[in-house]
Amino acid sequence: MGNRVTFVTYRVSQIPSEEEIFEGIVRGKIGKVDLALGKDRTCGFARFQNPLSTDFSKEDVFFQGLVFVSFRIDKYVVPASTLRLYVKERVESILKESGRQRLRKEEKEEIADEVRKSLLSKALPAINAYKVIWAVEKRVLRLFCTSRAVRDEFEAWMHEFVGVTLSPFNMATIVRDSLGQSAMQKVLHLLPVNFGSGQ
Repeated sequence: MGNRVTFVTYRVSQIPSEEEIFEGIVRGKIGKVDLALGKDRTCGFARFQNPLSTDFSKEDVFFQGLVFVSFRIDKYVVPASTLRLYVKERVESILKESGRQRLRKEEKEEIADEVRKSLLSKALPAINAYKVIWAVEKRVLRLFCTSRAVRDEFEAWMHEFVGVTLSPFNMATIVRDSLGQSAMQKVLHLLPVNFGSGQ
């Protein structure tokens, strides 16, 4: 079976200007992971065609009423088995140099933290980039990812930097957006048996 492209479609709360969208994307671009502060991940916007770049231009972002951008998440990971081996080596070295028999729990935790930071500084991040296509005037946005964690982060990022709220575009939102208030109330009170029999 071939690769399936999966996505989630959103209704966008409002229609910002092109300038507001562009400024929000630039402000929300992905930054570097600050390993010195103990962080091991970062996220933000990147270019659609080249997610390794955040050198945005309006020509790259806007085309025929659509916005094209990527939402990227970088995460540095040290496999637990690798960390254990390096910590064990470091502990043995310290015990040998000091002539001690064992280290306190706090010392071991401190060593593990130092070793982890050292390994992270030499590692390359795992990079995941998710395509985003936004039909601005139609207030419809598509994120090519269905992970709940990624969706939550993307929704929060769009709200913080672009100033829009995203609502998943499912049958409920289609009905809500298509019907008037009184018709919507009737739909909400339909019984499954009535709906199925066409009454």
